Amino acid sequence: MLLLSRITGQEVLGPDGRVAGRVADLTVRLDKQAGPHLVERLLVRRHRAPDLLVPWAAIESFENTCVLVRDTDDLTTFAITSTTDALDDDEILLVRDVLDTQIVDLVGQRLARVADVVLTRIADDRLELVGAEVGFGGVGGDSACADWRLATARTASRGPTCT
Repeated sequence: MLLLSRITGQEVLGPDGRVAGRVADLTVRLDKQAGPHLVERLLVRRHRAPDLLVPWAAIESFENTCVLVRDTDDLTTFAITSTTDALDDDEILLVRDVLDTQIVDLVGQRLARVADVVLTRIADDRLELVGAEVGFGGVGGDSACADWRLATARTASRGPTCT
């Protein structure tokens, strides 16, 4: 299991091994299918350069220490000027749209705050969204892991190696 809060801030290395930026957010699609919600793209923040929205197909490796982009891709092709304009209608950013939001706990019939987003690795080294870590009662409250369906209720409308 991986927590979104531990993924953000990781270095993203370009094909030449130089730091291209840091992971700022991950996107998933909220389409009508009932299947798994896979991470589609990474939002990469760069210093004094436009952000990048890198598709998962361009990721060579996603490790605990850094992310490595495939050597066949020119990173400038992923540059964006507006995050909102670059996202598809059914695509959300997990940090921006889910973390620290209130969701409805359908089982306990109360509001809960999303403290973190839980992901897991699946076949082909993809990341799947599996749940939300929630806190009840504010700071110092109980913590539990909620099924991802709870967290989507609020937002449904809107070469080198890592060392």
